[in-house]
Amino acid sequence: MASIESTFDLKKCGLLIVDDDETIRDCVEEMCVTVGYSAVYKACDGLEALGLLQIHGEGISLVLLDMKMPRMGGAELIKHLLNIHKIPVGIIIITAYSSVASATEFFRISSDTVLPLNYLVKPILMEKLLDDVEDALIAVSCKRRELAKYHDARFEERLDRLEAAMLDLSRRHPGFLASLGLDVVRTLIIAFAFLGVLFLGAGDFIRVILQKVR
Repeated sequence: MASIESTFDLKKCGLLIVDDDETIRDCVEEMCVTVGYSAVYKACDGLEALGLLQIHGEGISLVLLDMKMPRMGGAELIKHLLNIHKIPVGIIIITAYSSVASATEFFRISSDTVLPLNYLVKPILMEKLLDDVEDALIAVSCKRRELAKYHDARFEERLDRLEAAMLDLSRRHPGFLASLGLDVVRTLIIAFAFLGVLFLGAGDFIRVILQKVR
């Protein structure tokens, strides 16, 4: 099944089970932990799930989501994620309330950060659910890599533009950088590095810089 990602790597991806039925939450959690998933979270409704997603961020790759729940249902949670969630996360609906209209609406919500991946009707076969989870995690991992490459390319383009602008200034105004003073130049470099870390994250920023200086 895991032709793109190794099974070991997939097992490290975080799963969030959202259902107001405690028995279902515990059963799905036990199944996932038994086959090796090491980060499994549970929420009794969309509001609790939203809090966990805000806390763990990219640590949660896939949400197994019921639709009808108190306080905040699945549809409302998805709307919130479309507005605020910045990291790609997959959604598998697991519901007892099925209709063609609701399934069609679900698959229309796709964005760069919210991926509608499957719509399952209770009762579900656990073996099939595990296969669906694995396929979904592969899709989410691919999407995250795709966005990371896009952001890397944008940042490298900005580095190239900055380098070209500095060289142009040096040609037009010899001694320009020296006239700014070492402190000003150092401040500009630190500010740009800080923005790079915010934009890419520390690890990706360092990797992009190392690629530029090779």
